Amino acid sequence: MSFLISLVCCVVFVIVLKKRHKLTRKYIEPTFMVLMLIGIVALCQPVSFFLHRYGLTILLTGLVGFNIAIHMKPSE
Repeated sequence: MSFLISLVCCVVFVIVLKKRHKLTRKYIEPTFMVLMLIGIVALCQPVSFFLHRYGLTILLTGLVGFNIAIHMKPSE
């Protein structure tokens, strides 16, 4: 359930900012790459159960967002 909520938030975020021409592919791709790295670190760390519990959700949200971002038209 949390993955679906984060996925919907990710898609809405990208669509709204793309429509307003505030965010280009140049900035969206690295943002979601960093989100994927945070998800990997959250899965591998032994300290916080909260981070480990939601690490896969963070990782998958970054992956889906990155896939959406790379299929956007490049801005001129």
